[in-house]
Amino acid sequence: MPHRIHQSIESDSSFIEKIEDVVRNIITHNDIPFYRIESGTNNKAYTGGSEVQLPVVRIIAYFEKTLDKICGLLHAEFDMDIAPPGENGKSGSELLAYKKTSYTASLKANRRELAEYKKTGSKKFEIQVCSMLQDALTGMENALGYSASNFPAEAKKDLYRIGTLLEMADQEFLKLSNKLNKAETNTGQEFTSASLKTDSMEQQNSTADPKPENIPMTEGSLKEYVITSALIKEVDLQIAERANAKINPEIDIDGDLDRLRFLKVHTLKQLNDKIFENKNDIIAFAEKWIGKDNGGSFDSGISLFYLEYLLVGQRNDPAFSVEYVVKFISDNEYSARYIIPTYNAVTNRETPDFSHLTLKL
Repeated sequence: MPHRIHQSIESDSSFIEKIEDVVRNIITHNDIPFYRIESGTNNKAYTGGSEVQLPVVRIIAYFEKTLDKICGLLHAEFDMDIAPPGENGKSGSELLAYKKTSYTASLKANRRELAEYKKTGSKKFEIQVCSMLQDALTGMENALGYSASNFPAEAKKDLYRIGTLLEMADQEFLKLSNKLNKAETNTGQEFTSASLKTDSMEQQNSTADPKPENIPMTEGSLKEYVITSALIKEVDLQIAERANAKINPEIDIDGDLDRLRFLKVHTLKQLNDKIFENKNDIIAFAEKWIGKDNGGSFDSGISLFYLEYLLVGQRNDPAFSVEYVVKFISDNEYSARYIIPTYNAVTNRETPDFSHLTLKL
């Protein structure tokens, strides 16, 4: 009996979660700041056809100027067409809210060949790209009932005026951002290795954490977080204490940004929450993995490495553990087999009946 081929059998919710994750990675890997990325469904009416629901990903950037760069990156990753008239703007309206861009999109052929997209086929979805102020004005218009046929003409004029003011505000915010960036470049505020060491040692006595923001992490912001976070210092020191080791002032976050993104930790706020929620388990995992009285020293930020292992163990998926180790740690997948048992031993407070290369029981 021939095999039956199933096309587009994946649910919309599962599918759009994958698309949202791809979109988020594209934007964060290109270090483009954004306010919010979200997904859901959207009713779309086609000419001569009935209204259907499409999965939709919405990207809300800080500034209107950023949108062209985001759209260019998305065009390189997806097959995209501008949505039909009425989706991108209202005829004759120059309101800021209707300068947002909507695309009808699908996966490129090379991505559809990947195993995780085999069930997707040529499924269509929508991508909406707008700025914060465009999104705010759209929300206010919806709340005021702007789309209703009986919306007063005088009130429309008021909305046009508000839209113009918001567009001016968008431009002023952009000017301010450019001015601040230029000032930072001119004053040479980049950290040198010497200043990093000094700052790290000065921060050893600090008890106040920075306020982690819900914006994408970069190498610079992650390094600054490790330098200034009292929480990181506490976990680092306890890991070193258990191993009878020392913490060096040097910062080592090589590979941490990519590993955290792979584990769906995209912002400093998410990272801070993960460390705070799992502090004791991170320390216990490191102790079992490294062994007691190991001696030596660790660079500052060692707690990130063991947080990442802990998050892998939480998945309870041996294949995922192997993928993680081969992708980020070593060509040899040997150590992957110990991640889940170590995690279980930590969370169940049991002694595992196995040993890792460096594990001392």
